[in-house]
Amino acid sequence: MLGFNNKEMRIYLAIVARETVTPSKLSSMTKIPRTTINAILPYLQKRGFIEEVKVKGHWEWKPIDLELIQKKLKQVTTLFEKK
Repeated sequence: MLGFNNKEMRIYLAIVARETVTPSKLSSMTKIPRTTINAILPYLQKRGFIEEVKVKGHWEWKPIDLELIQKKLKQVTTLFEKK
């Protein structure tokens, strides 16, 4: 789904389930080591699915607007339909 591997999907769904979340909390929620989470988060950000935000003096992650993701999916679908 969306080109995610298993760990990426688990992390993304955990972020979507909360308003904002720290890597430590993601690790606790997904049972994925925090070092792995810290490696995957920038990748998900680069792909445009999440963003880093400052919350009470520290950094957390949140999903981007789901409508933007829907637009992105429509664009990809359109590209595949043209082929």
